[in-house]
Amino acid sequence: MDEPKNGGYPGEAQKEIPGWREAASAGDSKGAVWSLVLKARGIPHRMRRLGQITSIYVLPSDIARAEREIALYEKENLDWPPPALPADEKPAGDELLFSVAVMSGLAVFHDLTTKPVFSHLREAGRVSALKIFLYGEWWRSVTALTLHSGFQHLGANALTGAFFLAWLSREAGIGVGFLFLLLAGGLGNLLTVFIEGMPHSSIGLSTAVFGLIGGLCAFAARRRNTISWRRWLAPLGAGAALLSMIGGPGENVDFTAHIAGLLCGFLLGLPLEQVSGKNFYRSRWLQPLAGLAGLALLTGSWALAFLSK
Repeated sequence: MDEPKNGGYPGEAQKEIPGWREAASAGDSKGAVWSLVLKARGIPHRMRRLGQITSIYVLPSDIARAEREIALYEKENLDWPPPALPADEKPAGDELLFSVAVMSGLAVFHDLTTKPVFSHLREAGRVSALKIFLYGEWWRSVTALTLHSGFQHLGANALTGAFFLAWLSREAGIGVGFLFLLLAGGLGNLLTVFIEGMPHSSIGLSTAVFGLIGGLCAFAARRRNTISWRRWLAPLGAGAALLSMIGGPGENVDFTAHIAGLLCGFLLGLPLEQVSGKNFYRSRWLQPLAGLAGLALLTGSWALAFLSK
């Protein structure tokens, strides 16, 4: 990038660069960004600063190309980055504490199911394609999220679950985050049953954990909705990478359920992101209502599991 030798700084009377044509002008910071765009595209150019305004000059033969590249850059980066929420509309910062409390409750429940007197809960609450297809026991898709084969299984899901639940709760609120965890996991289990068929059976929170990951990918993708479709691949690729690292095929790994959870979470997250920044943080009743809905879904599912015995 060349500076004109005969001036170009505040107070200069000359407004043109001989032999060059002005392609665009804007504030100093914007002009610097445009200069980087043109440099990346290999378009020779010069900059002239007059007060707070920076003008970009190119050769006459490059004027159309330079204007097109600048216009494309502006179109792809319209409204990016998204505006931050005002401080009083952001969550209070208790998301991690809440998610740890949820996972602690899961650990207490697991310890309860290891007692002989409550051992029947595993059979009553596990995902069973046979029971879902023949008897319509859909609630198993939710109750199974709270059951684990052992503390190692529980620990792996609780550690990752606490992190991603706190992250999504930061984006959408604590109550909505809890409800999202159950909905994404439950729908993911139902989708897995329809894909796998009988005699599929499973337990564990991992489907819901990947539902949270899918929701976060949807949030990232929606916030890039004014950017070229190629940049949607970044959040989707991140979700696929996490799937391969912590939920890929292996012994005793329900890979289909992980994919189903990721897909259901992504589809649920798309409409959720559209409204999360507008209403959720400023509403005093929506978060508690969503949290109570999630609690009702969980307790209601277990109540149906007991009544079906």
